Amino acid sequence: AAFGRTGVHWVALDRAAPEQGEEIMATYRCEICNMGVNASCADCNEALVNDTLTKPDGTVVQISRCPKCEGKIKSPMCCGQDMAASA
Repeated sequence: AAFGRTGVHWVALDRAAPEQGEEIMATYRCEICNMGVNASCADCNEALVNDTLTKPDGTVVQISRCPKCEGKIKSPMCCGQDMAASA
């Protein structure tokens, strides 16, 4: 992927922009402030899916997982809590 610098942020230059009028469904949405986040894998360009991970101590945490390469990250947070995955 090609990257370019805008101010202090690096952004992907080859990611297709949505067509005018195209509705984009948020991958995650904050249940408190309603902010939405679209999350995709930088390697596969696949939308991340919501999942859970059980840690060795038995606690369960919400994660985002790539359905193609199975990469995992902690799911996004907003307003001090995990953001809800869109159906």
